Amino acid sequence: MAARQKQQKEHEIQTKALANFRPAQPGPERQQLDVSKNMTDKFPHPYTAADASAFIDFANSQQPVHIFAIDIGGEAVGGIGVHPQTDIHCKNAELGYWLAEAFWGKGIISAAIRQAVDFAFATYDIDRVFARPFGTNLASQRALE
Repeated sequence: MAARQKQQKEHEIQTKALANFRPAQPGPERQQLDVSKNMTDKFPHPYTAADASAFIDFANSQQPVHIFAIDIGGEAVGGIGVHPQTDIHCKNAELGYWLAEAFWGKGIISAAIRQAVDFAFATYDIDRVFARPFGTNLASQRALE
């Protein structure tokens, strides 16, 4: 546990509204990144600059903004969002997130989850935040504990 806390302190972990980011041209390292294996079928693969632009437009159209970039050293390396539910589920919000593979195992997503959950309860009249990680994504399950 102490090692993980030390790693977290070594990284600047911030969530910023996606309005602060613009899509970048994917470089070779971005093209090799395959986070889609842990995403729903709605996540485009391959993920293009046009997909990024459309997603940023969508995220910024929501009020209050509740989809954020995970920022490490001024670079968006992932995303996290809190999605309030409707109808009989209106006291719930779903948490969704992803993180670039190069940043896995460093406590970054765990810190971002805590920030997003704090945001959710401070912003919405909800009783519960839930997430649905894939059964095969053990690291994501641990991050949610």
